Amino acid sequence: MNALKLTSFLILIIMVTKTVKALKCYSCYGDCTNQYQIAECAANDQCAGVNYSYNGQNSNLAGCIDSSYCSATQDDVKYLISLLTGESADLIKINKAQCCGTDLCINGGNNANRNKFLKRISLIFLLFNLFIKTLF
Repeated sequence: MNALKLTSFLILIIMVTKTVKALKCYSCYGDCTNQYQIAECAANDQCAGVNYSYNGQNSNLAGCIDSSYCSATQDDVKYLISLLTGESADLIKINKAQCCGTDLCINGGNNANRNKFLKRISLIFLLFNLFIKTLF
């Protein structure tokens, strides 16, 4: 009977320690004050947000990203944005880029409008992140 209790206790401990609350981040592209999703990040991810200009027009990009990319240079950020949006990296100006590690730490706005375009951008952002992880 003691072995059964010990086994049950160990299984409970393993289940509790394996249960990790995923970081939640705003995920958006464009006007993040009116259109965003809340994404659950993978392990070792942080929330990232970038405000940038392209041809004089401001835009935003936010979502989960591997924490190792939080120290990326502005040129790296421009390149990432160009891959996600199809815009020329040479014409992108980074106004502000930041990372943080607490739930919803980069303000994404007040209205959760979940349209197909934002879901596609979030998926592209996630796939790019996974692609980069497989390279390194």
